[in-house]
Amino acid sequence: MIMLRPSLPMSEQSQGQNTDTFSDKSVAVASLTENLAPADGKASASDTVLSSLRIIPESLRNTPLGKVCLKPPDFKQTLYKVARSVVYLYCNTLFGVDAEGLENIPKEGGCLIASNHVSLFDPPLVSIAISFRQVHFVAKKELFMIPVLGRILAGCGCVWVDRSSKDGSSVNQAIDLLKNGRIVGIFPEGTRSKDGKLQRGKLGVSVMALKSGVPIVPACVFNTYEIGHNHGIPCGRRLSVRFGKPIPVALNERPDPKAMKEVCNQVMSSIAQLQALGPVSRS
Repeated sequence: MIMLRPSLPMSEQSQGQNTDTFSDKSVAVASLTENLAPADGKASASDTVLSSLRIIPESLRNTPLGKVCLKPPDFKQTLYKVARSVVYLYCNTLFGVDAEGLENIPKEGGCLIASNHVSLFDPPLVSIAISFRQVHFVAKKELFMIPVLGRILAGCGCVWVDRSSKDGSSVNQAIDLLKNGRIVGIFPEGTRSKDGKLQRGKLGVSVMALKSGVPIVPACVFNTYEIGHNHGIPCGRRLSVRFGKPIPVALNERPDPKAMKEVCNQVMSSIAQLQALGPVSRS
């Protein structure tokens, strides 16, 4: 007698035939994902997506798509470069841009750029002058609460500070950037000058420099005051920025008021000296 075995559904047959193959692939994918995971075991949603993109055939790894998947660009750095290029075209077309003292900006390592502040155009001007590195500007937290502007600032790598903070903890993000070899831009006066004259500096610049131990490069912008102060757009008047010699600062995790005042006074004095030189000459 011939015994007939009840036939399995096609799905179960396929599952049985592919169990070993599927298991092998699962192990391979799991191994790759484990190797791509962050050391601390904490992976964000973007990390997970990027990890899956990196699992690509060997034959595609040298293609443009493969290179992007294996080493995706920094979104904030990319947005910063795009924004800087747009601002450069705008400023160079309407005004013209000049810079002096760029040799004082380190090619690598942490550095604090401290400039006078007379216009909303000051940060863009400093950015396009330092075209070879990204500058993370410090801005008051209220600006980040403005829907569109806040997203742009965050997307370009700006960091916020709470000017009402008593313990100074709101500057920790900027200090971390400096310790990690980034350039941070700050306006020691704390707000824009209403008459274009240099105001008294605040101690935030001292705290950041002392707690990170990075040098401070003083800077002074020229001819931006008229922009945004109901003077119209001074087309044809060139914008310029001067960078002074770096001010070395020794690391001090617990700076006392005296040390902070000394650093602040030195910074403001250097900015005043740059301002006295006047706009950068093209000759």
